[in-house]
Amino acid sequence: MAIGKKAQVANEFLATYGWAFALVVLVMATIAYIGLETPGALQPTLCVLSVTGVNCADVSAATNGTLTLLLQNVGDAPIALDGGTCVYVAGDVTVTTPLLPDEGVGTWPAGAFRTLRCSFEGDDPFAGKAGQKTEISGSLKLDGRTAAVQLRVPVRATR
Repeated sequence: MAIGKKAQVANEFLATYGWAFALVVLVMATIAYIGLETPGALQPTLCVLSVTGVNCADVSAATNGTLTLLLQNVGDAPIALDGGTCVYVAGDVTVTTPLLPDEGVGTWPAGAFRTLRCSFEGDDPFAGKAGQKTEISGSLKLDGRTAAVQLRVPVRATR
């Protein structure tokens, strides 16, 4: 009769821990499906300019590979806005495109907003696995000086 009790204890042990193991596997599969295993998934959208007097109000990516920045001149004086560049690096491929204001280059009044766009036609860096972010760097010419631009934009889930 002792062997029957040992078998029952072993069966109960395997059943209990089997359910726990199945639950852990289910949670891990769910996390992988959602994309939370990617460290960039928890990082917010980022827009940093290396110049004072300009605020990044919004950054977004369109389905056609166009990146849009909404910037505000928060300084006390107008700024000469001459456009800039966007740079996307994927492995050993670097794509550089112009960053141009919708309103055209020229004087940017104090307090005014400007929409700037760069288009990665045919090289859409904003499509990929859910939860990932695309890093874009670049520059912006303001009053004859070059300011660095650093962006982190969420990708659209395509796989």
